Amino acid sequence: MRAFIGLVLAMGIVKKSSIESYWEASGISETPNFRDVMSRNRFQAILRYLHCSNNTTAVPRGQPGYDPLHKINPVVEFFNEVFELNYR
Repeated sequence: MRAFIGLVLAMGIVKKSSIESYWEASGISETPNFRDVMSRNRFQAILRYLHCSNNTTAVPRGQPGYDPLHKINPVVEFFNEVFELNYR
């Protein structure tokens, strides 16, 4: 999981047009570090099946209290708390 999160954070720094392009093996825009950490297929499988919230407790779209970011809010809140405690 640490490797996956590290790659996601690195994707915020290194901007590319698609997820697949981070694993390209040739050309001037090659990013070999991504291939060294994990395969593209493994990254995409984790991305596909990783869930951070319970969809049954989410407020439906159009209802008061609906949050379009409800699927990632638990992760964002966790990182905000950790960063606040550890930032110097």
